[in-house]
Parts: sequence; structure tokens; C-alpha cells
Amino acid sequence: MKFTSDKQINLFDFIMYKLNLGSKTKGKKIIKYSNILVNGKAVNDQKYILEKGDEIILEREKTNIRKIDSKSPILYEDDYLIIANKPAGILTYGIGEDKYKSFYGIISTYINQNVKRMIQLYVVHRLDREVSGLLIFAKSESTQYQLKENWKNVEKLYYALVEKRPEKDFGTIESWLRDHNDKLTVISGIETPDSKFAITHYKVLKQIGDYFLLEVRLETGRKNQIRVHMADIGCPIVGDYRYGADKKFKRQVRLCAYSLKFPHPKSGKEISVQIKLTKSFLNPENNDEKYK
Repeated sequence: MKFTSDKQINLFDFIMYKLNLGSKTKGKKIIKYSNILVNGKAVNDQKYILEKGDEIILEREKTNIRKIDSKSPILYEDDYLIIANKPAGILTYGIGEDKYKSFYGIISTYINQNVKRMIQLYVVHRLDREVSGLLIFAKSESTQYQLKENWKNVEKLYYALVEKRPEKDFGTIESWLRDHNDKLTVISGIETPDSKFAITHYKVLKQIGDYFLLEVRLETGRKNQIRVHMADIGCPIVGDYRYGADKKFKRQVRLCAYSLKFPHPKSGKEISVQIKLTKSFLNPENNDEKYK
């Protein structure tokens, strides 16, 4: 990674700021173990004073696809990107202190613990706080740009457990979506200057107790799109009381991004990652739940 200092600052503070680190211990380890060049000169003194305009390079080793620990939230990793499984109840990315409490912060911390190099991540897409499932993080701005520019080539599949069976076993929902600031929700309506067109495809997979499991495919990726569209057809997602679900019990929203399939931004080879649903996702209990 290459950076340019925009002011006079010591190396430690510069690394902490540029790499969005929340741990001072981690910052010290990065400086101690990384190959850091300042204007071509090797430096590993955290008190070293950088001047405005100094060029700083953090060198990292090249590797191929890496083996993943079975307990890791990371399901795929190579030199260009990471795919990880976000739990429900946590932001994809936050601002300020929330950045370190977000899934972005968790994954950044996880991959950089006890390593002799530093990896900076870039957000490619997001999932709602309430939604669980697969997220892609890029390891460079160029990879992030490539993935975003070719986002239509990414197949995104979700599982949604809904309270009612749709009238049809499969179908397509189309509407214009816009923010409803008073209620902090998104609503469907007619086309307006601030609305965005959204297309959602679904099919009924099976009945599970009192509920119905749907597979949902996004053609567009709008804020709260699946949640709004399920409510539009009278089938709110279990636990999603913001969009009309039963409020009798406070439950985890039963929406999960379970499958991603796309051409690798560098090699063009198809990357395909899926996760299985947990028993607790499919069988909501008749009591209040907590996000775990």
C-alpha cells in the first residue's frame, strides 16, 4: 500500500489514522513487523516524524488463496478480496467509534492480528444491520472499483422466512422506492425525483411450521429492498416489525444473504460461496430473542 503524508505527523499516529485501527497494540505490531519505506528508506520507529509530502509504502507479501480456519467468519480469501459471513444485529460499516464495532472493523481486526503485514479493506456492498449473510470486502481501491462497476454480474441470493404464503409460488415485484424520513423506513410508491426503481424475484421453497421459506434474487440493490417488497405483497419477513411483521415477540429478522456468485475481478474465474441456514433461523421460538 502506498500513502502520502498530508501534514507533519509521527509514524504511529499516521498508521493508526490511515489504516483505521482501533487498537494501539496492533498499530505498534504493524510498525514493528511490516516493511515500511519512507521516501525509499526503511523505517520502523513509531516516533519517526513524517513531513508533508513524504511517500510511505507498506510492503506486503503475495499469496494465493489462503486456507481458512473453520471458526473464522471469513469463508474465502485471496490477494484481492475477502468474503465473510456477517451476523445479524451489527452494522456493515460505521462512522467514528462505530467503525471499530462494525463488521468491517471486526474483519479488519481479525485478519490483521498476529501477522507481519497489514491489509486495508474496502467496502464493496452492504447488508442492513438486521440482515445476516455474505459480504465482499476488497483489498485495494482498484478491486473495489472493478467489483462495483460489474455489480450486475454478481448473482445475489437470499433466504427469507415470511409470515404468509405469497399468492403465487414464484413471481417478480417491481416498484419505486424512496426513504421515508419520519419513520426511518423505505416505502414503495410512484416515481418521484428521489425514488429508485427496484426489482425483486422470489420463489416459495417450502413451509416450515407456521412460516414459509422463500428464495429471493435481487436484480437491483436498493436500501431495504427485499423487506419492503415482501411487505408489499402482504408477506412480511418474520421479526421485521418495522415492515409489518407480528410484534408479539422481538425476533431476529429472518433474512439471510446466503449465496454469492461472480467472476473474479482479476482472473475472471467464477467465485461461488454459499452458507447454510441455522436451525434457529428456521425455527423462531415463542419468546424474545437477542442478536448473537
